[in-house]
Amino acid sequence: MLFTRIILPILFAIGMVANIGALVLIKRQWSRIKRHIVSYTLIHLAMSDILYLLVLGVISTETLMNKIISPLLCKPKFFFDVLSQHVSAWLIVMMSHERYQAMNSPYTYNSTYQTKNAMALLFVWISGCFVSAPIAIFTEAMEEPVPSLNAQGEGFGNFTILHCGSTWDPLWKSVYFSSLAVMECLVPVGLMVFFYYGVFKNFLRQIQNPRSALCHINQHRLSAVLGMIVICFIISYGPFYISQMVNEFHVFTKHRETLVYLSLVFQILTYVNSCINPILYSGFTKKFMLIKDLNEFSTQLNPPPACDGDDTGTKAPYVPSTSFELSNKLGSTCGA
Repeated sequence: MLFTRIILPILFAIGMVANIGALVLIKRQWSRIKRHIVSYTLIHLAMSDILYLLVLGVISTETLMNKIISPLLCKPKFFFDVLSQHVSAWLIVMMSHERYQAMNSPYTYNSTYQTKNAMALLFVWISGCFVSAPIAIFTEAMEEPVPSLNAQGEGFGNFTILHCGSTWDPLWKSVYFSSLAVMECLVPVGLMVFFYYGVFKNFLRQIQNPRSALCHINQHRLSAVLGMIVICFIISYGPFYISQMVNEFHVFTKHRETLVYLSLVFQILTYVNSCINPILYSGFTKKFMLIKDLNEFSTQLNPPPACDGDDTGTKAPYVPSTSFELSNKLGSTCGA
């Protein structure tokens, strides 16, 4: 299709530039944000998006060439495709859980990056490798006969082309892709909605008290940025996995051609999601600039105000030396 030959390379170029630019931007502000859990999660999410876009680069090249680049790429192409989707979904779940804890237990929550967070990130990648292994094992390059036509449109023989295909039993294939839809969409989306429902409830409770709202404004802004990442993921991957299941179980067979086109559009949405995410990362790093401004304003005038009956706001003013200490001071006083 002419459309895919144009749009896929464009998305690949935009996504790679955006994600690499986001990593550079995070690196430039690393001294401010290096101790926060979310900063590490965002780095891994950007790496996952880059991996997904590299697969897109291979697919777009094959689309332009109208053939596979090499039989050796069949297994890694599908392996990294599933791996990147799995990692992205569960990293966003981790960020949603972090926001839930920060808003639900503001006085006891510790946002500092710890060993348990490193282990959680490692587990996401390792579990993704296990989930992706079957599709790599049962995928290989195959020869497919294609009829040749003469100038009059009459067939006069066959020639073969290489393509990547699956070698496993159709039943097990359906079971596997159904499991993927559950592990990479249904369960993660359910957890995201649950955690952000809790975030939203706490937000409504806190904004009823103007003093509490000022104390938690940094948490509200960060939750809003990460909430947009959650919404973009649900909008992009929800329809994609639904269409995958519809095609896998041959639902609405009378509209097969329409479903194929819809599946293509929904898959393109997942690539668009990888292009949008780094724009939101920039919002995350700017968030720390806002924290610095807020803390400087608070410490210049008065000690940080007490939140929800907390009397620590009556202590003597503290002048932190770094923006992260500024953030931590406001957090320790206002329950961040």
